[in-house]
Amino acid sequence: MISIVCAYNDKKLLGDYLLRSLKSQKADYELIALDNTRGRFKSAANALNHGGRKAKGKYIMFVHQDVDLPSGQWLMGVERALDRLPRLGIAGVAGNSGKKGRGVTNIRHGFPPQLAGGIQIRRPEKVQTLDEYLVIIPRKVFERMEFDEQVCDGWHLYAVDYALSVKKLGLDAYALPAQIYHISAGASMSGEYYATLEKLLKKHRGAGWIYTTCGFWNALIPVGLQRIRIFQLATAGLVILFNNGPGIFLKTAHSFLTPKVVLSEFTFFLLPYAYMKTKTAGKGADLGELFDFAFYGVGGLIKPSQIKEEFLGLLGLVRKRKPKVLMEIGTNMGGSLYMLAKAAPEDATIISIDLPGGKYGGGYPLWKMPLYRSFARAKQGIHLIRGDSHKAGTLEKAKGMLAGRKVDFLFIDADHSYAGVKRDFEMYGPLVANGGVIAFHDIVVHPMGAYCDVNRFWARIKRSHRHVEMVKDWGQRGFGIGVIFKP
Repeated sequence: MISIVCAYNDKKLLGDYLLRSLKSQKADYELIALDNTRGRFKSAANALNHGGRKAKGKYIMFVHQDVDLPSGQWLMGVERALDRLPRLGIAGVAGNSGKKGRGVTNIRHGFPPQLAGGIQIRRPEKVQTLDEYLVIIPRKVFERMEFDEQVCDGWHLYAVDYALSVKKLGLDAYALPAQIYHISAGASMSGEYYATLEKLLKKHRGAGWIYTTCGFWNALIPVGLQRIRIFQLATAGLVILFNNGPGIFLKTAHSFLTPKVVLSEFTFFLLPYAYMKTKTAGKGADLGELFDFAFYGVGGLIKPSQIKEEFLGLLGLVRKRKPKVLMEIGTNMGGSLYMLAKAAPEDATIISIDLPGGKYGGGYPLWKMPLYRSFARAKQGIHLIRGDSHKAGTLEKAKGMLAGRKVDFLFIDADHSYAGVKRDFEMYGPLVANGGVIAFHDIVVHPMGAYCDVNRFWARIKRSHRHVEMVKDWGQRGFGIGVIFKP
């Protein structure tokens, strides 16, 4: 049996993901949920040690609150795999050995779900370190050695430290070929992270290079220098070349120096180029060619989170109806905004609302605002609102920009929970003119359930409205556009 220990600070998130997926498990398990909504525990190590001491199972799984186990056989399959591993000290679902240049993982995260960036594996592999999303320790091992509360006195790197420490017990760390979904779109490299890293490097000074899913670290190099992203990328390249040779280096460099990674660090310097390209690209081109430019051009800087055939159907509707006032809730990377500007009349007004740091892909940096405004053609006006669409203040800003006008076309693609999409519809739907259009993205059933529940709201709202559905394949995982026509 596996004992499951989770320290949570959001009861709803816990229920929507971890608890929801545990209900479908065929294997017996023990759940130890630790309420940290009021900051009862001072660190992850402190909380997980508290829960681990209560565990009665053969294995103890320490897991984040926002993890979804995609199969009802997940616990059963993982326990069988663990039973076959020799000298098992700790296992997880993402790790790094330093031998392949990148981490190994079967994790999908973010929205839409994407592979977390490592190399997918089909069998357990020995690694040097593990990520903290989900780790499993045999209870007998945990009874010999708990998480280090002195070194890991925050919320980071406790699994990395444990994986390094079990080596001293003559045991190994393994990455398992077990798929999970994690709502977070990536690591948080905060000041607290680097403070813990400094203590960890001091503790494991004799380990040489320490390979984690977030980077390569060395006790001989000041942490302050290792915090610089350019230095991290350059160091990683040199270490991979030295350890693995030019073949792995070239293969790995192609993966971690992709446009996505480079753009994430250096996009600011591409702004003039992007500004010029978006202004001049596709003059005289059809919508399909413009979509391809937005999707692939400028290194994916304005990539639409859309299926081409579906979004072209929506854009065709925009061109046919010629709306003078358009509103978009959920700017994301700006791809849909770019395309709407191309499809709308040359004197249209377009308002785009986006939540900084939004968990559904929102939160563009301030420096992107000039680029987004540059999408305007001829006499068009593009207005950007960075705020929570569910706040009254954001609604008032939008009304102020409308200056008494009604919206002809509203595209809702922001908070994908049932309550979230319902709230956007109830707040902004009344702004739409009679005969106007309201479109919803992600109406196809999504495997992540409550995380993307637009399909359930769509099933309810379409019953009382004339509507059109633009779906490439009803068997696809998410996406799909639903359109209702306001009477």
